[in-house]
Amino acid sequence: MSKIEVNNLKFSYNNKDEAIQDLSLTIEAGAWVCIVGHNGSGKS
Repeated sequence: MSKIEVNNLKFSYNNKDEAIQDLSLTIEAGAWVCIVGHNGSGKS
């Protein structure tokens, strides 16, 4: 079965403003996922 798997993801803006640290998740085929947060918080 298909899935998306992410392990220990880290993301920062300009290598200094850390937006995501140590994110791990598995999304199974057919699952619904919603990422929510304030405007300008880096969801996209």
